[in-house]
Amino acid sequence: MRQFAVPLCLAWMLAVLGFLMGAARNAGPPDDPGLLWPGQPELQPFALDDARGGALDLETLRGHWSLVFLGYTHCPDVCPTTLETLAATSAALADLAPWRARGQVVCVSVDAERDTPARLAQYVGHFDRAFRAATAPPARLHYLTTQLDMRYTRLSAGDGTQWWYEHSAHFVLIGPNLHIVALFDPPHSAPALAARLRALLRYFEDPARRYRP
Repeated sequence: MRQFAVPLCLAWMLAVLGFLMGAARNAGPPDDPGLLWPGQPELQPFALDDARGGALDLETLRGHWSLVFLGYTHCPDVCPTTLETLAATSAALADLAPWRARGQVVCVSVDAERDTPARLAQYVGHFDRAFRAATAPPARLHYLTTQLDMRYTRLSAGDGTQWWYEHSAHFVLIGPNLHIVALFDPPHSAPALAARLRALLRYFEDPARRYRP
């Protein structure tokens, strides 16, 4: 019987390894406070004016991991700080293949009156040339912002020739199949945001996983 001991032991070890690998694949998603799970709503049609020309719409996002946030170029402090954080986050994820190949940061301006395509492109390009930007008048902008639970309010003083905005400060992660995957509430830090994105992308990009958001 001894001649069967090694093969049987090896078979047992392989069975245990297979079980553990299967369990890992079937494990639940990362314990992220912003993850929408199990119901991840699918993004519905919208169309913004892309700073690169043409439209930013569902087809622009399809096939990408898109991190979307609100802002505007005349913002004195919060928006520049946000873009610096996102630039550092994107750089920290450069070694992660799914983000390197298909990740994108999208700035959605709430100030269509002043934020022309050229101005938007120059503004976000100062922080990272790969960043995208788009805007639209409120009548079209709401088709996206309401789906992402984003809000903004225009405020002005004096004769109304000068204005600014209060707006949502969270980020929204949209998956390649156009499902809203997660929301990231402030305060934001590049190391924490990069760690959360890394965990989520590794989970959903696992080849053994059938579900793709």
